[in-house]
Amino acid sequence: MASSKYWFSIMLVTVGVRMLLAPLNILQYKNQLSNKRIQPQLQELKEKYKDKDHESQQQYQREMMKLLKENGANPLMGCLPLLVQLPVFSIVYYAIRRIDEISASSFLWLDLGHADSYFILPIAAAVATYLQSKVMQSDVEGMNQSHAVLSRILSPLMVLSFGIFSPSGLVLYWMTGSLFMIFQSFVLKKIFQEKVALEAK
Repeated sequence: MASSKYWFSIMLVTVGVRMLLAPLNILQYKNQLSNKRIQPQLQELKEKYKDKDHESQQQYQREMMKLLKENGANPLMGCLPLLVQLPVFSIVYYAIRRIDEISASSFLWLDLGHADSYFILPIAAAVATYLQSKVMQSDVEGMNQSHAVLSRILSPLMVLSFGIFSPSGLVLYWMTGSLFMIFQSFVLKKIFQEKVALEAK
């Protein structure tokens, strides 16, 4: 039980960080809904300024930015939560690598400071990442398809590749975060659907 406490500690830290970031994630979710709402208007702008000359493209950029601003949509908002949690990710990594008591702890078949030799945890983390992307994009269909491909296919593959060679503790941190985000997305979706239903009455 003494060894497993570090595993549960990592999971608790992950949940704590995600809860602290909840206000930021709510803003991100609202931003996604705003982006979805203005997709038809953005498509109209693309058709209107389909010419590739410099002047047309500049006018397209100006009108697009105006439309995004008027609707409170920010294309960079999706990157912000990830950037904010990078320092925490680094702290967990260095704690696992430099504190012997943590790196030497084990739980089930896994060693906290070593990669999973059976690849079970990296595969689970990749699946969790895929499900997270799918759930979080369920309300923003019709957006940039390249972004959807990146989130739903490339991201899980990157997590799998990363997880195969990384300490199991770090993979556990990532997987726990993905599972929490799936849960949070369902909660936010329910809250905002009820809010829209009330406003429609």
